[in-house]
Amino acid sequence: MSAEHDWQILYQKTQEQIKQQELLLYTLYQQRTFIRSQILEQALSKSNETNNSLNC
Repeated sequence: MSAEHDWQILYQKTQEQIKQQELLLYTLYQQRTFIRSQILEQALSKSNETNNSLNC
């Protein structure tokens, strides 16, 4: 094998790893967004419950 061939293999493996890491980061971003929306929804619900009990 030539040095150029070794570099090509290393480049391909690196590109595959980058794609896997990007997919992982995107998945983590989606989970974070979902969790944040759930927390916001709970906070708004709790706020509405508090306001409703004060208005009674």
